[in-house]
Amino acid sequence: MMQTQHYLDPKHLGVQVYDLLSRPGTDDRERAKIIAEALETVQQNYPDLAYTATKRDLSETELRLIDKIEMTRGEIKETELRLMGEIEKTRGEIKETELRLMGEIEKTRGEIKETELRLMGEIEKTRGEIGKTNERIEALRAETKETELRLSGEIKETELRLSGEIEKTRLEIKDVELKLTKEMGKQTMRTVSYLTAIMALFYAIIRFVPA
Repeated sequence: MMQTQHYLDPKHLGVQVYDLLSRPGTDDRERAKIIAEALETVQQNYPDLAYTATKRDLSETELRLIDKIEMTRGEIKETELRLMGEIEKTRGEIKETELRLMGEIEKTRGEIKETELRLMGEIEKTRGEIGKTNERIEALRAETKETELRLSGEIKETELRLSGEIEKTRLEIKDVELKLTKEMGKQTMRTVSYLTAIMALFYAIIRFVPA
């Protein structure tokens, strides 16, 4: 089926399209063709319309973006100034802390140096005392060695002297034993003679005494 080509006047395009679309007996296919022809007529007679609309939209978008950019720049500037203030404040606090820590470090270094000097003095003093103690120990060792040698000689001399005296005493005891033995023999003989004389006298008396 042949479809009719419609003549559309660009000046009255809207009214013509409305009349054609509302005409009785127009089916969907015919309506679609009318709309396509209307768009084609618009494009042929107003080729810069889409570009003009797009350009205006872009200008409005650009203005909105510029406003937002300026607003953002202001916020960034404000944030930058605030951060710079906080940074300067933090720098001051860091500087103050650094100075305080440097003072404490110097004070600690002085205390460490003072303690080091004091300990070095005590160490030197202790070394001197240890040296004197070692000297006394060496002197005592020498004295002990000398005393040991002297006592060893005296002990040996005493041992020799005592050995001689013991041997002499043994000989004297032996001599005394011999003398005592002889004297005891003599004393025993005298005692026996004395007892014999007494017994004889006793028997004599008994004999001559009347009963």
